[in-house]
Formats: sequence, structure tokens, C-alpha cells
Amino acid sequence: MKDLQNYRVKLRKPISTDTHGFKILAMPPPSGGPPMILMLNILSQYGNVSGVSDPLWIHREIESLKHVFAVRMNLGDPEFVNVTNVLADMLSPKFAEELKKTIYDNRTFDPSHYGGRWNQIHDHGTSHLSIIDNEQNAVSMTTTVNGYFGAQILSSSTGIILNNEMDDFSIPGNDSTVPPPAPPNFIRPGKRPLSSMTPTIVLKLLPNVVQYENWTTVTGDHFEVPSQIRKALHKKGHVLDPLSGGSICQFIVQQIEALKNNGGTREIVAVSDPRKGGFPAGF
Repeated sequence: MKDLQNYRVKLRKPISTDTHGFKILAMPPPSGGPPMILMLNILSQYGNVSGVSDPLWIHREIESLKHVFAVRMNLGDPEFVNVTNVLADMLSPKFAEELKKTIYDNRTFDPSHYGGRWNQIHDHGTSHLSIIDNEQNAVSMTTTVNGYFGAQILSSSTGIILNNEMDDFSIPGNDSTVPPPAPPNFIRPGKRPLSSMTPTIVLKLLPNVVQYENWTTVTGDHFEVPSQIRKALHKKGHVLDPLSGGSICQFIVQQIEALKNNGGTREIVAVSDPRKGGFPAGF
């Protein structure tokens, strides 16, 4: 109980980037904002987005993610680890351009090609909330107990399910892992672990018009990959392993075209994947 009483919420400024005509506002380290922005900066080097129906685009996205997650493991809680240089690289279009030069459209590479110095962590599920009010203020909030039912312990006095978020730290002294665990993410009292949670606000770069998109898919997740895409990826050397877990999408978006066509009247579309048990609502 003393640990809960001593807990303090940390307020940190969001990080941002401009890409494809949008301004992206995302969470700073140790959350998943920097990896997402680095991936977008790499993909923006290719010009227009062709989407998930294009095998080449999917290949480029996968290769970008390999680089992104390799760099990500150099991050940690900025109150315990100096992440200034790593964060500057991850937000730099020039750094993204250098990584893009190492991506080939016809093949993949061994893990060493992507520069991964440290072993990856494996984080889990979340819940998400997206809100827009009538004054166009937006909130994008993600919360998690990490694994299914967290630590699988229910407090008898509060009814709160305890999380197993400690699992998101890298564990020192585990010499059996290759590559080794990441020191920036080693566990310490009061430290926050790396997280893939990426609550995001997307602003359209149009005069006097704001578009919000907030979603809760963990960075790199795809809902479904068609068989023809999988075959094309296999030919380029990708190894695809199916996972039993699920992925959801939740967002609120202001329709730009509807705003133009309705004489300035805003039209808001809210979506919540019913498999997660949530639903869109307005009042």
C-alpha cells in the first residue's frame, strides 16, 4: 500500500513530427512515440503511401520496423537514462534517410544488418480511450495491465487487478539471450519500463481545420495479411509466424471533406472495435 501512496504521475511534453501533410503528436520515451515517428519518417522517404494492398509497401514497412525496434532498445526512462542523442536521431528525417538507404526492395537481411545491439522485450495488451469535445480539445489515453489479467491477482480490498508491468523491463544477468538485454531498460526503483503504447493525435495541416485520429494498436501490428501478400513477402526472404493474439483499432476522426461540403459543419466519426467490449458514444 505504501508503494501505491508514493506513486507520482509524470507529466511530459509530447513529441511531434510533420509527415505526409500531417502533424503527429505522440508520447515521449519510454512510451512508443519515438519508434512510430522514426518509422513514419523512413516511409515518408518513399513518397505517396500505397497501403497494405501493395506487397512492396508492406516489405518496406517491415524492413523499417526492423530498424526501428533495433534503435528503440537504446531508449529508457529519461529520468534514469540519458536518451537525448537517441531521441534526436529517432526524430531526425536525416537519420531516417540514412536507414532508408539500407533497405532493399528485393530482399531481407540477417538480424545484424539492422543494427540491433540488445534483446527485444515482449509487451502485451491495452485499453484505449479517445475523446473530442465541442471546442475541439482532444484526448488520447492508453492504459494497460500488460498481460492477460496482469499479474492474475485481484485485490480483495479494492477490486483492482494488479498488473505485471515489471515484465516490460530488460532483465540483467541473463547471459543466455542473444543479443544481450538492454541496459537502458534495466529495472530500478521508481523507474518506468519501455512500452509500445502509442496514444496519438494526428493534425491535418490545413488552415483553421483540425483532424484527430487516435488509435490503440501496438506499433507494428497488422489485423490481417492477405495470402497474396504473404507469398510475395516469402519470396523476398521474410519468415512469417502466425500469432494467436488479437489486435484492435479505436479512433475518432473529423471528416475534412464533410467539413467542406456541409458549409463548415463538423462531422465526427468514432470507431471502437466491438471485440474489445467498447463502443463509440456522444453526448
